[in-house]
Amino acid sequence: MNNGNFELVVFDLDSTLVDGEGIVALARKAGVEEEVERVTEEAMRGELDFGESLRRRVSHLEGLTVEEAHEALRSIPTTPNAIEVASRLKPDVAVFSGGFYPAAEPVAEEIGAKHVRANRLLSEDGVLTGEVEGELVDDDKGEVLRRLAREEGYDENRILVVGDGSNDVPMMRVGAFAVGFDPKPVVRDAADVSVDRRDFRLVEPIFEKKRVIE
Repeated sequence: MNNGNFELVVFDLDSTLVDGEGIVALARKAGVEEEVERVTEEAMRGELDFGESLRRRVSHLEGLTVEEAHEALRSIPTTPNAIEVASRLKPDVAVFSGGFYPAAEPVAEEIGAKHVRANRLLSEDGVLTGEVEGELVDDDKGEVLRRLAREEGYDENRILVVGDGSNDVPMMRVGAFAVGFDPKPVVRDAADVSVDRRDFRLVEPIFEKKRVIE
């Protein structure tokens, strides 16, 4: 796959590389779907920022075992053809998730990603404490991507970003080209091109044809 002149392709995880949301899978496992959904709705109304929303949702997971959490996160299926398409990319690949490392790391390994950024569910004696920490709790994805580019020497004008949700928009503004994958309306407005069907074969031609103009 040619991939033009891009040095780095950054993928969102939830509802992009995988066909679901990690926090929803965890809430279902813990039997707290309604409580978590209420917090999600507050965030969607703009009453909570992402960090506060995530903390409040994770607080409902207290008491879930680490084993149960990992089982729930790793049960989320990958999006059709995502692994096959992403693993063929020639540029470096990164996975940025506002979710959690136990979900992001296996997928990142499958596609040969060089960089993974996500959050950690804190635990004690094998049981979740209801707390979370990580780069993507308080820092938006744009800040984290700028930091990665600076540390690794990537040219921001040679970065392509793929995502679906509002928290992907900041990193789309950092990269040179943005693909909305089955995007929310705010992402459709921010992306250079959107793919509406949940099949990564439709993204592949974009990787092949789009090039950064020198």
